[in-house]
Parts: sequence; structure tokens; C-alpha cells
Amino acid sequence: LGRGWLENVHPEDRQRTVEAYIAAATARVPFALDFRLRRHDGVYRWVLDTGQPRVDEQGRPNGYVGTVIDVHERKTLQKRFERVAQAGSIGVWYADPPFDRFRLNREMAAQFGLDGQEHASVAQLAAAVDPADRGHFEVRLRHALQHGSTLDIEFRAEAGALGARWLRAVGWCDAGEDGQALRFDGVTFDVSRHKHAEQELRHLADELAAKNRQQSEFLSTLAHELRNPLAPIRAGVDLMQAQLGAS
Repeated sequence: LGRGWLENVHPEDRQRTVEAYIAAATARVPFALDFRLRRHDGVYRWVLDTGQPRVDEQGRPNGYVGTVIDVHERKTLQKRFERVAQAGSIGVWYADPPFDRFRLNREMAAQFGLDGQEHASVAQLAAAVDPADRGHFEVRLRHALQHGSTLDIEFRAEAGALGARWLRAVGWCDAGEDGQALRFDGVTFDVSRHKHAEQELRHLADELAAKNRQQSEFLSTLAHELRNPLAPIRAGVDLMQAQLGAS
């Protein structure tokens, strides 16, 4: 990192920016991070910096090639939305190419048992999903990213101190002209109460159906039993009528 360039990064973002660059360079992996960068007029703007590692003809690491995009307006809207989401206990995530890491707000981190984390990999998020729902979660997530489509899924998550929870995740992709996803943002809701109420209603409906079946069986048996005593009485009445007719 050039010292002059780094001095233009906002002091509050400088440390994590350096750490992210060093971690990516050490592992020789792509990176994507946002930070505030000072313009020529002294105003700080949020930018998105992404890079892909490159190698020379011998296959040796040879730095990075990437882009720096001004995302200040988007970031400002995100901040405003996050305040609303925090008030409503709504989880929020943002993801940019190569979509190997999601940025989480505090609520979503808690929902996935990742308290205190601002970022999480797809593997970390999937690990928090109940094994019974994990495969479906990963398939739907990959499909949304590959096709630039909307994600809307409900699943169970083991959220640390919060315990098992039902979550609903709704995400949307912005895709380029080639159909490739440019960003993937979304929200998560805790729908545990709704699911528990739904399960209780289903249980009550099953109980009612069982009672209805029992009642129908009882009435059928009763009708059958009532028909049997009437048979000899009817036969006796017919006999009496026959004798009266003969006399």
C-alpha cells in the first residue's frame, strides 16, 4: 500500500482497510471492502474497492488488479435504512462481488449467533442453519446469485443465546446487462412466533379432525345398535296386525 494513498483513507477506516488488504494478499484471494476516501476537495466519500490477484508468466504473485467505485449515495441510504431496521429488529445484509462475504448489521449477526461480527462468509451463515434446512438454504442462495433473482426462504437457525429460531430471508440482486449479479442485498425477519402459532393451529386442527372422526364413528355405531332392538318389535307388531286381520 502506498503511504500517500493510505493517508487519504478516513482514520476510522484505515486500520480495518489495511488488515483486509494484508489478509487478502497473504491468502492470495480476491477482496471487496468499502471505506471512506478523501477527495481532492477534502470531502470524504464512501467507495467500494474490489480486486483480483494476478500472477506473472511464471505463475508468481504480481499484485492485484481491481476497481474503486464511488458508492456514497448507496452507503448513505444504507445507513438510513439500517437505523429503521434496528428500530424494528430487522436483520440486514449487503454483499458485493465476488459474494464470498456478507456485511451484517447487529440484528442479523445475533439472529445467526454471530454476535459482534460485522462480516460473515457464506459458510459461516450456512453453518448456523439447522442441518435439516441447510441444503435447501445453500441451493436457493446460489441460485439467486447465479441468476440475479430474488431470494425468499424460511429456515431454522440455531442462534446462540437466542436459541433455535425460524427466520425468513428476503434478498434481491441487481444484475448487469450480461445477467451477472452486481450486488446482493436483503433482510431477515424472526418469524418464530408466526411459525409456532401456525404449528399450534395445525395441531388444533388435527385434534378437531380426530374428534370429528370419533364422533362420526360413535353416531354410526349408535345408529346400528338402535336398529337392532327395533327389529323384533317391528316383527311383533306385524304379527299382531296379522292376527287382528284374521279375526
